[in-house]
Amino acid sequence: MLVSNAEDTTHGRLAASATCSDRRRRPARQAGGKIDEVRKLAGTIRGHATKIEQQSDDVRTALTRLLTQAQSALSVAAEVADDAA
Repeated sequence: MLVSNAEDTTHGRLAASATCSDRRRRPARQAGGKIDEVRKLAGTIRGHATKIEQQSDDVRTALTRLLTQAQSALSVAAEVADDAA
């Protein structure tokens, strides 16, 4: 019976040690999971930023084209006005 109690005590200490060790590692695992989550979010943000930049370039190109057309139309109108005068 003494051997059995000694084994139970040793097993209990090992189990307690393993439980304590798990508790110490848990924050590290949670932090690792958080890092993965942050990296995933950063990738998503980077993808959205790329889309925003592309759309911004598209809008800038369209505005430049429209302004060039408007400037050309105004130049033609000014020439017509000068010829009429």
